[in-house]
Amino acid sequence: YRAPDRDLGRLTDELGASLVIDGSVQKYDQRLRITIRMLKRGSNKLDWTHTYDGEMASILDLHEKILGGLADGLAITGMLETTPDAADRARLTRAPTNNEEALADYTQARAFLERDDLPANITRAITLFESAFQKDPRFAAALGGLGEAYWSQYRRTRDKGWADKAGETAVRAALMDSTNTSVRLSLAVVLVGTGKFDEAAVELGRVIEDQPRNDKAYSMLGDVNERRGRQADAVAAYGRAIALRPAYWEYHWQLGRSWLKSGELDGAATEARRVTELQPDNPLGHQLLGSIRQIEGKPEEAVVSYERSLALSPTASAFSNIGGTFFDSKDYGRSADYFKRAVDIDPRLPVYRRNLGDALQELGDLPGATATFSMAVTLSDSLLIVNPNDANTAALKALCLAKMNRGTEAISAIQRAMSINSTSPNILYKHATVLALLGRNSEALQALEVALDAGLPATIPAGDLDLRSISGSTEFKRLISR
Repeated sequence: YRAPDRDLGRLTDELGASLVIDGSVQKYDQRLRITIRMLKRGSNKLDWTHTYDGEMASILDLHEKILGGLADGLAITGMLETTPDAADRARLTRAPTNNEEALADYTQARAFLERDDLPANITRAITLFESAFQKDPRFAAALGGLGEAYWSQYRRTRDKGWADKAGETAVRAALMDSTNTSVRLSLAVVLVGTGKFDEAAVELGRVIEDQPRNDKAYSMLGDVNERRGRQADAVAAYGRAIALRPAYWEYHWQLGRSWLKSGELDGAATEARRVTELQPDNPLGHQLLGSIRQIEGKPEEAVVSYERSLALSPTASAFSNIGGTFFDSKDYGRSADYFKRAVDIDPRLPVYRRNLGDALQELGDLPGATATFSMAVTLSDSLLIVNPNDANTAALKALCLAKMNRGTEAISAIQRAMSINSTSPNILYKHATVLALLGRNSEALQALEVALDAGLPATIPAGDLDLRSISGSTEFKRLISR
C-alpha cells in the first residue's frame, strides 16, 4: 500500500471501501507539501485532490487545514449527506490533542489495534496508547483507545483483570470528553462485551445522531440488538452498515452469522458467499459456509469449506468445526482428536470443552467426559462474571450441567439464558436439550416445538444424540418432519 505507483482502484476492492483517501508527503528542509487524493469505488478517475503546504514547526496547523479540506472533499464526492456548516467544520477540524508526539503515538496505536488478531499488536497498541496519554493527560481519545486495547487483551486471554481495566479506563475517557465520537465507540465496545446492552445502545445512538454515515456504529448496534434477541432490528442495523460500506467483508459476515442463528439458511449462505468473494483468503467466510452446509445435512460440502478455512488459518474454531463433522458421522475418535486441537489452541473457551466432552462420552470415557464438562462449567462461570448477560454462555453452562445430571443448577442456568434472550432458536433449542437430558421428555418435546417455530432447522435435532430420550417418540418424528 506504500508503493508510489499504488492502484487506488485495486485498494478499494481489497479494503472493501466505498472511498479511499490517499496521501503523499514531500519534505524540503523544514517545509512540507502534502497531497490528498480521493477515489470512490468504481470510479476510473480521481474524484477529488488537493495540495497543502506548511512548516514542520506548525504541523498541527497543517493537520487542521487538511481536516478541513477532507470535509470539503467528502462533501464534494457525495460521502456526506449535508455540506458541513461552520460548527461542523470546527468540530471536524479540531485536533484531538495539541501534542504532536502524542498524536503520532495514538495514530500508530490505532493501526495496531485494527489487527488485534495478532497478539503482539495488542501489546504494542497498549504501550502506544499509554505513551500518548502520558504525553497529553487531556487526550481523551487516547484513553478511550487504551480501554479498547485492554478489552482486546481480555478477549485474547479471558483474564478478568484486563476486563476490569478496560471498563475503568473507558469510563474515565467518557467522563473526560463525552462528545468525542472515538471515545463513545471505545466505551460502547466495552459496554457490549460486559453485557450492558442498553447503555451501549444509547452510546451508539449518540454516535449515529452525530454521524449518520458511521458504518461501524451501525455494525455494533446490530451486534447489540442480536444479543438482546431483537433479530429484526439487528438485521436492519447490519443492512445499514452494508449500505454505507457494501464491499466490507465483516459486515456481510455479521449479517450472515445473524441469519444462521435465526435459521434463515438461504440468507446466511448469500452473505457467506459474499465474504468469500470479497476476501477469498479470509477463513471466516469459509467457516460460515461450512456451518450452513453442515446444518443443511451436506457433510461433504461442509468439510470442503472447513478445510479451506483450516488451510488459511489453523484456528480453534476451524479444528472444532471439522471435529463436528466427524462427530456427526459417528467417527468419535477422529472428532476427539480435532476437538483436543481446538482446546489446545484456545483452552479458555468453554464450547470447545463441551464438544470434547461429548466425544469422550461416546468413546466410553465417562470420567474424562465428566471432568471436561465440569471444566466447561468453570470456564463459563468465569465468562459470566465479566458478562452476566451472555445468554449463549449461560445456555452452554446449563447444557453441561445437565450432562452431569445436576438438574436444579441446569434448569436455573437455562432459565437465566432465556430471560436474557427468549427469541433465539439456539437458546430455545438448548432449553429443549436440557429438559431431554434430565428425562423431562414431555416438557422437552414442547420446548423443541417452540424452538422449531422460532426458526430452528429440523436437521439439527434430527441427529442430536442429546435427544435420545425423545428421538424415538412419534411426537418427535412429527415435529422434525413438518
